[in-house]
Amino acid sequence: MNQTSLQSRIVFPDPFDPKGIEFELPERCSVTIIMVDRNGTEIMRMRDAVEFDSGIHNIALDTIGLAAGTYFCRISAAGSTQQYLDIKKLIVR
Repeated sequence: MNQTSLQSRIVFPDPFDPKGIEFELPERCSVTIIMVDRNGTEIMRMRDAVEFDSGIHNIALDTIGLAAGTYFCRISAAGSTQQYLDIKKLIVR
């Protein structure tokens, strides 16, 4: 299976208060969304192998309880013929 990039973006109503993650899938996929810290330690697993249809999707991001700092959101998706991956940087203050 080939791996290609996934189109995603972090939704910021306020630059230092991310509220959600928006991503677009070209086909029906099993999606996993994980947030890790700068050391690569998993902080939270927001979705784990959840099926999504093709199209644009929005996932709420709850940063309450997270220490101020830099995090990375890893979105991986497996479709019938392709695997997709995107990583976005988040700054929580």
